[in-house]
Amino acid sequence: MGSSGGGREDDESPVECAIRETREEFDIAVDPAWIVWTRYYPAQNTTAPGSYFLVGKLEEGFGPVRFGDEGQQWAMMSIADFLNHPEVVESLKSRLRDYLVENT
Repeated sequence: MGSSGGGREDDESPVECAIRETREEFDIAVDPAWIVWTRYYPAQNTTAPGSYFLVGKLEEGFGPVRFGDEGQQWAMMSIADFLNHPEVVESLKSRLRDYLVENT
């Protein structure tokens, strides 16, 4: 039985989960080969599951965004704008910085 709300379903891998969620929420098909970085982050609460942060390079673009049943909003912005945006969750900013430190 699967889960809802952005979680893994059955025994899918973190990459499979991210690809499925991206398709469900934005109707964007991501090729697994585009995923260039993956890191596991343990949960702060030891009884909760951790999470994965993935970075993909979609150099050919991704076509039109069409919200599925779960999509709510999206915006294209530069990395600098994302890191400075007041509404971006701080842990996501930190995880993107981890990627940038290792890959720039």
